[in-house]
Formats: sequence, C-alpha cells, structure tokens
Amino acid sequence: PDALVEEEIDFIIDRLKMDLESRGLSWEQYEKYLESQKRDVRKDKHDVAEKQVRLRLVVHHLYKAEKIEATEDEVSARVEEMAMAYPKEQQVKVKENCKKGNPGYVQVENILLLEKLLKKFVHDVA
Repeated sequence: PDALVEEEIDFIIDRLKMDLESRGLSWEQYEKYLESQKRDVRKDKHDVAEKQVRLRLVVHHLYKAEKIEATEDEVSARVEEMAMAYPKEQQVKVKENCKKGNPGYVQVENILLLEKLLKKFVHDVA
C-alpha cells in the first residue's frame, strides 16, 4: 500500500538524517546538495522503500507463523548497545529515537525478530 511505502520513505530519511548528524553534517546541507543536483530524496528512495515494505510483509507473516517475538527488555538492551557505537553527543538522540512508540524502536525490534527468525531456520537446517 502507498501509505506503507510513504511511511518507509520517512523511516529511510530519518535514518539518513541520523547518519548525517553522526558524521557532523546537517540535513539542511544535504538538502542543498540534493537541490543543486536536481534530485528529490523521496523519489530517489521510493523503489527501495517499496521493496522493503514487500519484504517486511512477507517476513512479518513468518514471525507470526513461527511465533517469534522480541521483548521490551531485549529491545532496550540492543538500543543501549547500538547507542554506544555513536559519539557521546549523539547517544541521547539515538536512545530518544529508539524509545517505545518511536520509529527507531520498531527498527530495533525488527532487527531482533529477524535475527531470531534466521537463527531458527539456520538451527533447523543444521
């Protein structure tokens, strides 16, 4: 659905903003660069976002079928671990973005779910 693709584009842009900030660049600088190249970041990310949404829907079905879940404690622990990879001044922003109800939380939860799914299938195959 278009709404999910648009939401995914927002998510991709949020990650891009965080990445730029961690490198000492501002979103405004990046936007000016894109304008000078006559590029639209939303259009540039549309195809990638659409593929990610399709993949996420399939994988979500597998989570349900295999009864795979991630607890709040697991997500919190992973957020703490991830935040340590950023400069100290960015760690607070990372943690804020990854609080329950924020897009980062969902991203971390999805990482954990995918890891569990892969472990299950690798374990079942081995």
